[in-house]
Amino acid sequence: ALLALLNDATEAAPTEGRDAATPRAARERARAYLLSTQGSDGRFGPEFAAAPYNHSIAAVALIESFGCSPEESLRAPIDRALAYICATQSPAGGWGYLGSPGEEPNTALTCWPLQALVLARALGRPGLDDAVRGGFAHLARVADARGRLGYRRAGDFLYGEDTLAPMGALCVLLARDASPLPRDVRARLLDTVMLAGVARKNGGDLYRDFFLTAALEALPPGRGARVPEDALRALAARQVRAGAERGSWEPRDRWGSAGGRVYVTSVAALILTAGERAERLSRWAARS
Repeated sequence: ALLALLNDATEAAPTEGRDAATPRAARERARAYLLSTQGSDGRFGPEFAAAPYNHSIAAVALIESFGCSPEESLRAPIDRALAYICATQSPAGGWGYLGSPGEEPNTALTCWPLQALVLARALGRPGLDDAVRGGFAHLARVADARGRLGYRRAGDFLYGEDTLAPMGALCVLLARDASPLPRDVRARLLDTVMLAGVARKNGGDLYRDFFLTAALEALPPGRGARVPEDALRALAARQVRAGAERGSWEPRDRWGSAGGRVYVTSVAALILTAGERAERLSRWAARS
């Protein structure tokens, strides 16, 4: 939800009032909540098997928030969050679920902490190169000859193949030339994402659509397809127009029952503003 509120929170944005209904006030409350959940080990949220998901998404949101409006009060919590990410990295390079001895890293979980590390490095955080290399080593290990990324190994598509390649491609594109992914693997991965953009499926999985849209928008100018306007119009048309839930989206996609209305609405908003976010992240990547 905080990520969805950041698209008008640039360094040059005019100062908003502090009325409780303004986006700025909502961002400040969201940041305060996330910071209140950080434990002594740097982790955001409770400790459970899937905690790296919660933690890494929160870390990405705070890192992007810092990039939009650098506040010294965020620096130390972000540093602790990055230290937690590095501490929970598998010796094999990726990240997996907590609490199971011998748990293998998986791509779905790896791409969130890797995105956090890449963004933090682009914003000037030192000492992250080894962890970034490890994350990309996992992606190289699970890539097949067609440019698809497997879940735990090449050809392993536990939840399907549509989401993992865009997740990995976004990390590659944000890292730019600093990505240690072999050139042939990178080329096949980006080709896979461009083809997926051309053959884009409609509506049933907003999580997949978020990463596919983000990766397509992060491609260099003139490279590949952008998100079709009719797909964005179709998504906008599904927004609730009246009643108590006005402005939201119904949680009816693949992961809506797990994430709920706020999750679905946040992801839909991120898809609709993907171009703005891609421009901001690409600008940070270019100056790293």
